Amino acid sequence: MSRVGVAFAVISLALVSGAHAQQSVLWGNDHLFAGQTVVAPSCYYRLVMQADGNLVLYAGRDATWASDTWGRGGYAVMQADGNFVVYTWGDEAIWSTGTWGNPYSRVYMQDDGNLVLYHGADALWASDTYGEPVGTTTCPWSSVTGVETNVNRYGGDYTGFDISQPRPLWCAYYCAEDSRCLAFTYVPPGIQGPYAKCWLKSTVPGQSYAPGLVSGVIYH
Repeated sequence: MSRVGVAFAVISLALVSGAHAQQSVLWGNDHLFAGQTVVAPSCYYRLVMQADGNLVLYAGRDATWASDTWGRGGYAVMQADGNFVVYTWGDEAIWSTGTWGNPYSRVYMQDDGNLVLYHGADALWASDTYGEPVGTTTCPWSSVTGVETNVNRYGGDYTGFDISQPRPLWCAYYCAEDSRCLAFTYVPPGIQGPYAKCWLKSTVPGQSYAPGLVSGVIYH
């Protein structure tokens, strides 16, 4: 596994997502699955994780930057170590900002069209697509999946099912792709039966500490 991949396995699920006051920002452990989007405050610029595996920045209908991972990418994650990464579903890192070693960093979709990774006030990486700030009265929804390790969100379940492999992000993906789902909890094998379990929720229950469980919320 690459250095980026090791960072993901060890760190990326280690912290609960920090803040979600606005969804122009990806905080540590925030994920983008197929169709999920981060929108600039003015609503004109947006970052989209496309169903074809490509992470693309749009100005209106025009693509201004892309990770060039079409046909391979599974999801994007702002890792807790400060690295923003696109992974395959086989956990191979195929694109990253190369900014690991900077915990508590964040990615910001700015009103000037620039996608910037900040550590404190320092810009560590940018898409270099800045231009004029543009506003619009039509604002698409942001949609971001926050992932929380060692957390249970008990209650609010509308469905639960076994997962053939112990993969918490599979459960996160199922929630992200279901319009009814507002939150989820993944239960490892051996707790509620021989297989891993995924619970999808139509409400956002409170958090409780639960070693080994992984929960999350869809933020808009």
